[in-house]
Amino acid sequence: MTTYLLAEDDSDIQNLVRIGLRINGLSAHIVNDGRAALDAANQQAFSLIMLDRHMPQMDGMVAAKEIRATQLNADTPILFLSGDSFETHHIENCHLLQKPFTVGELVKRIRSLT
Repeated sequence: MTTYLLAEDDSDIQNLVRIGLRINGLSAHIVNDGRAALDAANQQAFSLIMLDRHMPQMDGMVAAKEIRATQLNADTPILFLSGDSFETHHIENCHLLQKPFTVGELVKRIRSLT
């Protein structure tokens, strides 16, 4: 079973991703911040983890590094969804989809990474 995790504090983007995935026969477990993403990554293996870069509690970069230390998701692809342009090569198997993005772009990227 393919399971995705989205950590995003913006409810509009949460809804966009939720609806866009549902239309394409996909779904995601959605949390509001990096700390909750790390907690979820410690409890369940995911096929892909999507992280916003700037979130309360723990930002996406810190969460990604911490997720890499988990047993369940050490090798899981991470896709940053961010308005910032930044390098992700220093964290293994991390990628960037820059905001704003379309549902089609998101689904295409998800499918290419999983």
